Amino acid sequence: MRTKHFFNLLFMAVCMTVCMACDDDNDCDYTAGPVTPADCMGVYFLADNPTETIFEPGKEENVVLTLSRKACTEKAEVPLVVTADTGLSIPTVASFEAGDSLSTVTIRLEQLQESKPYNFKIDVAEPYADHYAAVAGTTSFSGSIMVASWNTITPELNMSWTTLGMTNTHTATLKQLGNTTRYKIENFLESGIDLLFLIEDESSVMKGYACIHAYANYERYEGSEAKAFYLLDDATGSYGPWTIANGKIEIDYLCILEDYYGSGTGYSYISLDKKYGVITPYMTAYTDGSTDYYNYITFNWK
Repeated sequence: MRTKHFFNLLFMAVCMTVCMACDDDNDCDYTAGPVTPADCMGVYFLADNPTETIFEPGKEENVVLTLSRKACTEKAEVPLVVTADTGLSIPTVASFEAGDSLSTVTIRLEQLQESKPYNFKIDVAEPYADHYAAVAGTTSFSGSIMVASWNTITPELNMSWTTLGMTNTHTATLKQLGNTTRYKIENFLESGIDLLFLIEDESSVMKGYACIHAYANYERYEGSEAKAFYLLDDATGSYGPWTIANGKIEIDYLCILEDYYGSGTGYSYISLDKKYGVITPYMTAYTDGSTDYYNYITFNWK
């Protein structure tokens, strides 16, 4: 107890010394942030603006970003501070009509090179930005735009999957988007839905393999124990159903496992070098009400 009491006193003494040594006017490195004016409009970029946009060649469109503001009574021309790579044309003003809380700015694309990311950063100028307000967005927005083609890795991706005790084989096409980490398996398991995924970090479940993480055509599984996703057609909002095994089995929906919290990452994984991978269904649901769990989907190519 004496030892504990001694260290408590020592800690208090050190704290007092630090506090006394730090003179607010002369010694401290702290610099106060800008003071928000009382009449600040509180302009910010909405959180759901795309931070990364990738187009296929010939399908480029202008990218539209949405801003909001807290004070919306008056018409306003809000200055924007823009930093952007050559090839992107970005307005330096966002216009709000009286009474409107939303405005948009359009990023116009010039001749962009394929597989090259074009970066930009847009800041709401002072004194229109309230950096301390709790809003669903940010006063400084950064993003990138790229044009890239889908390149075929193999048109003969051999897949094997056991459903309700029946082994099914499928052949699909595996593609990569430009030189990015984005990939897709077309018409995944004959569902009519492309499996779109990223391969970046290494799997802790299978060394030497990369994790498969969905980035589109999916809906996040809401669970406390695992990170998973439902296969979903973004264009139609449909999970299925679809038939396999010559129409003998009808899939209602498929939920794919990525990580188990605290137990491992990359339960679905791939190696481009080994030309092999595994996708782990968390659950396969059938239209007759039955289910399968962990009925692994293996695939390989030559």
